[in-house]
Amino acid sequence: MRAIQKKIKVENYNQSIRIIFWGDTHIGSSSSDIDAWSSILRQFRDDPNTYDICMGDVVDAIVGHDDKRWKLSQIDKSIFAEQPNIRVVDAILDWQIDQFVNIYVSSWDPRKNIAFLVGNHEEKAAKYHGSDVSARIVRELERKMPSNTHIELLGVSGFITLSFDIAGGSYLSLMIYVHHGYGGSSRTIGGDLTKYEKGFTYYAGDVHAYGHVHKLIAVPYDYARPDASRKKIVCANRWLLLTGSFHKSFSLNSKPNYSEEKGLPPRTLGAMLLEITPRRCYKKPKHSYLELEGRPLVSSRGSNE
Repeated sequence: MRAIQKKIKVENYNQSIRIIFWGDTHIGSSSSDIDAWSSILRQFRDDPNTYDICMGDVVDAIVGHDDKRWKLSQIDKSIFAEQPNIRVVDAILDWQIDQFVNIYVSSWDPRKNIAFLVGNHEEKAAKYHGSDVSARIVRELERKMPSNTHIELLGVSGFITLSFDIAGGSYLSLMIYVHHGYGGSSRTIGGDLTKYEKGFTYYAGDVHAYGHVHKLIAVPYDYARPDASRKKIVCANRWLLLTGSFHKSFSLNSKPNYSEEKGLPPRTLGAMLLEITPRRCYKKPKHSYLELEGRPLVSSRGSNE
């Protein structure tokens, strides 16, 4: 776990800053919808006010050993089409890393990335195969970008403090707690919300974001606090974000993938967008605040097309 800070310049109040939380692309799996992921990133690639946070599990990192998910039928067949040399099968992790980096760089400007998280799939590759996949991805991205590009690798979880420098000398900050996610995916929406909302008890943050369970949900949690005058009680909120996935829930042939085998519910593919808008209240006492709204970015390809 690490804590980082990023300063973002804002031209004026009411100008929105957007953050795309995306992850669980599982590059290398035949169930990974690369086009859906790429299309969402491309929508915002040229917007200077949109940033991204990677939530982990970007590559599938499943190879032929005793992993319960391993099936040759679930390997992305392009690994064989692009590299007819059979030796590429001995370098599946290398191929997945190259695929991810090439697609990400062609779909997005990595200089707008705020942080990368490590997922359980990358952690398993380090544990069983001695390969720090996430660090290799970050090094490769930095190598492809201008020399001053630095990508923050947080680990499985961390704190991100965004400091907004608003023209005119005002400053506002937002604390985000991010975690790749843990535990099995619940078959009910409430199960995962109950699991992750407990994080507000133990970890600070105006926003908590989790991946891993492949659900795409944004929920505001209300709480009471004094207003800027310290004399009036108002209702404020924190946001809990489940940041979705680009891994299809079931196959379209007689070879089931892991999600289908375990009877997990179908999930709409997509990412989570957090919109942050600085506001200025001119009523006494005058004060500034950040208005937050989370909403899913759903792939136009639907849940499993």
